[in-house]
Amino acid sequence: MKWLIGFILLSGLAGSPAFALQVEGPLSPVVTADVKQHPDFLLRKQHPNAYLSDKGDFDGDGQADEVAFHKNAKGQVVVLIKFGNGLIAGLPTQLLSLKDDMPRAGVKTVKPGTYKMACAKKAGPDNQSCQPEVTTKTDAFEVFTFEAGSVLYIWKEEEFRPYVLTD
Repeated sequence: MKWLIGFILLSGLAGSPAFALQVEGPLSPVVTADVKQHPDFLLRKQHPNAYLSDKGDFDGDGQADEVAFHKNAKGQVVVLIKFGNGLIAGLPTQLLSLKDDMPRAGVKTVKPGTYKMACAKKAGPDNQSCQPEVTTKTDAFEVFTFEAGSVLYIWKEEEFRPYVLTD
């Protein structure tokens, strides 16, 4: 699952035209039945949406936004953000597999605050300069794998920027 976070690190916010090139066919939300067979399902019970979706004001406009995993008929999964104004955007990560990746992947809202980065904990990529912490003034969201890596996405200057929290 470590590679999953690696691809998420390289992502930012993509508009619909670029995003549409990555996914074939109509999308529907990933639901608990899609991941229930995995042993990590017990961890999902700690969150009202089983860590498959969450809401927050990610862009700071005062309207509720939603981040969620969505799948197509081929079992390809992407992260979509639906803004309060109705616009939808996707994180242009490598397509995830419903069968192989989703049993361990999750998403959750993170409240405003200051968070330590992986490099400050002596983890993460060695070839990048270390920003020991990051502060968000709005809600943000975290994409993670259970008991593994996580990336915090913060809305800055009209895009989501990734920050590695754990590796």
